This record gives sequence, C-alpha cells and structure tokens, in this order.
Amino acid sequence: MKFVITGRGLLLPVIAGIVLLFRHWIPGATALCVALNLLAVLCIAIDYFMIPEPGVFSVTRLYSRQFFLSTAAEIRVRLTYSIPIPLEIQFVDRPPAFFAFEKKRFRERLARGEGTFTLTYSVTPLRRGRHTFNNAGMRLQSPLGLVARQNAVALDDTVHVYPVIPDEKEGLHSRYYFAQTESRLVKTYGPGREFAQMRDYRPGDDRKNIHWRRSARCGKLIVREYEPELGQNIFMMIDGGRLMMAETGGLSKVDWAVASTISLAREALSKKDSIGIMGFSNRVETYLMPSNKKIQLTTLVRTIYAFQPKFIEPDYRNAFQWIRTHVKTRSIIVLYTDFIDPYLSGELAHHIRLLNRQHRVICCAMGFHDLRNVGYRPSDTINDAVLAAVARESIDNRKKILGDLLRAGVDVVDVLPEKLSAAVLNSYIQARWKG
Repeated sequence: MKFVITGRGLLLPVIAGIVLLFRHWIPGATALCVALNLLAVLCIAIDYFMIPEPGVFSVTRLYSRQFFLSTAAEIRVRLTYSIPIPLEIQFVDRPPAFFAFEKKRFRERLARGEGTFTLTYSVTPLRRGRHTFNNAGMRLQSPLGLVARQNAVALDDTVHVYPVIPDEKEGLHSRYYFAQTESRLVKTYGPGREFAQMRDYRPGDDRKNIHWRRSARCGKLIVREYEPELGQNIFMMIDGGRLMMAETGGLSKVDWAVASTISLAREALSKKDSIGIMGFSNRVETYLMPSNKKIQLTTLVRTIYAFQPKFIEPDYRNAFQWIRTHVKTRSIIVLYTDFIDPYLSGELAHHIRLLNRQHRVICCAMGFHDLRNVGYRPSDTINDAVLAAVARESIDNRKKILGDLLRAGVDVVDVLPEKLSAAVLNSYIQARWKG
C-alpha cells in the first residue's frame, strides 16, 4: 500500500515556492512559505486519514470456466463496499500477457453507504495453455482530492485456454471446423475387412465377393458385404519444431494441428476406434496412450491443450523410436508436420517410410500462403528474384519428398492449414476402409 500526492495536493507547496522566490520583495515571505507548507502537510494528512481502509472493499473477478483460443470472453469484476463518505475509485485489472483486451482501466464515483457495482470488459486469448491473471490495482481518491491511496488487490487467478473444439454436446464450438474449408467432407467407401452381411448383387460389385454356393441355392447372385474393422488404433503425432511456429490466419501451425486432432478424435471415437496422441520437439513433450473410453476425448484435450512449438530442431529419430516401442499394435498414425528444410525433410521422410512398414501412416503437411505467393509472383528487383528462386526450390523439394512418400505407400495430405480438418478426416475414413 502506498499514497500518492495529487496535483491538487502539490498546489500549496508550489505557491509556497513561488513566494520564496520573491522573498526579497515580499515582507515575511519566509514565514509565509513555512506556513503554507505546514498547512499543506496538515490538509494532506487530514485528507489521507479520511480515506477508508481497503478492507471495506470486497473484490471478486468473475469469468467463464473455459477460455478458447481467439474467441472473445467477458470478464466481470464485482466490487462490494461500505463507505462513510462519497469516494472516487480507479480500478485497473491485469489480464495475462497473451490476452488481447479492449479496456482494463475504470473510474467510478461511489456514493456513501453500502453498494455493489460491476466492471465489465472483454478479452481474447491469443495462445493456448495455462495463464495467470495478475493482482489488480485499486486507487482511492481522498475527499478533497489532495492525496490518493494505492494498493494491490490479490486476485491471482489461473485460467486454461483450450483449442477450439467442435463438440456442441459439451457446449463448445469451433470457428475452424468445416466452416472455413472449401472442400466438403465426402465419405469414400472401399472393400473393408470385417464381414457385415449378405445381399443381392448390384452392378458394380466386385465379383470376388460373390458367394457362389449361396447364389446357387437362391437362384440369384449373392455377394458378401464388408465394413471397416472395428476398434482400430488411431495415434496422432504433432511436430513441435521451429517450422510449426509459422502463423497463418493468426494461428500457428500447431494450433491448426491441435484443432484437427480433436476433430479427428471425435470422429474416431464415434466409430469405436481407440485414439492416442503425442506432441514432440527435441524430445517427447506429452503423450496419451490409445483408448476408446468415454472420457478419452476430455483426457486428450487436457493432454495437448498446452502443447506449444519451440524454436528448436525436432528429434524425429527419437519420436519415431518412441512410437515403435510403445505403439506395437498396427495403427493408423497421423503425423502433423511440414517439409521445408531439405536436410530435415529427408530425415523425416526416411523415418516415415520405415514406420509405414509397421503401421499405416497419414502424413499431414501444412503449406504456406507466403511461400507460394513469393515463389510465383513477378520479380522487380534482384532481392525479389533471389527470394522467388529460394521459394521455388523449397516448393520443388517439398513436391519431390511428398511424391516419394506417396510412391512408398504413405497417405499424404498436402493442404493449407485452414483446410486441414476436413482433409484429414477424409484421409482417415479412406484409410479406415482400406485397413
């Protein structure tokens, strides 16, 4: 707690100083100066002791239990008071560092007696994870306005910012789920692996599925119908290296990847598949082993919501070795990454091909808007020409590596981050039917 002398409180000492400057022309100037200063001290002291103690105020910060990335939320600060005199109060709230806000400083004139008033402002989280509201500040103006008392209000609150989750049943929502994708989700069916039923033959059915004995008994062609195998393992890997720090649409590539993993997890759990996830950089940062329990989606969100990319090179060898050691059942592995650096891309492609022998790998490579724009726009200067050449080289290298992965039997999703969720779901459904 500390007190601050206002401009009004400094008025008498300033007048006393001016009088002292003209002491040669004003009789008794020195005595007048001392009297003015003593009067100022006396008025300030009386005014200060008229300010109520901070204990007469009860401050509570009210907010939603859940914050979501890039989604505005309302913060309300409720002050309950009981004061013997009218009072002017200034209140300053301190949101976390990665929160954008409209207004956090308020000034109110309170009437004497008991009362309650609420301050409201809006914040927008810019980063997932755990964040802390700092102590608020309150400044009480004295009745005469000569002095103010400042004190901190203990309102340390820890809040959790989650990725946008497309789950209306839990009261959550997503601005990025299908709404911003140009392509729509289209299910593509294949032969499947699990026997489902017998039915009449229809044009276009595979002749290999005709049940000849049943057809002979019924006097018409009967075919076997298959469906995808139930209870498959889906394991998602998110690359948290430096390339995934790039932003598009105000979100990093890891943010888009996390939103996509949750969309995929919901779809997989609805089909009774088991889901697991891992976030890695130069080491395995966080993981969740596959399961199809009802609480698995909630557990997955809590596992991955605070995962952030780092400005370091990822250790692909360690991450893929972890998968081979801990995920022994044949699974659909969904890897979220990108291919820009030639050396790292070659190493990553090598590990993906090795893992694809044991599992079915879906490699999700998120592209850059800027890379494509720079690579193919007209160059007016030498610097522009050099940048365009480097961009085209990166694009060509990327196409080559992705082409090699396709030829090696790896499913490749090469889209911009905004179209990631729908593209990954399509690829997952196809992989599930193929088995």
